[in-house]
Amino acid sequence: MSLFIIWATVLFNGQATNLEYKGGMFKTHEKCVEYLTKEESHVMGTLKKHIDNTYPNGKVIMLACGERSNFEKYKALDETI
Repeated sequence: MSLFIIWATVLFNGQATNLEYKGGMFKTHEKCVEYLTKEESHVMGTLKKHIDNTYPNGKVIMLACGERSNFEKYKALDETI
């Protein structure tokens, strides 16, 4: 059974970095999207604080839900916040 996570891609100095939002893991894609829709301002606020501290002038170019196993398989998560 796959778990779903909220993830973001941040563009910083011409490079893309994938971040996992540690606010939760979800049993279904629908539950993940439901949470993200309901708590989008909180998630974006948390991301903005992290980006401002770690990736000055970074920009969120994607925010979505996805199967955690897809990121693990390709080692595509650079950081968990």
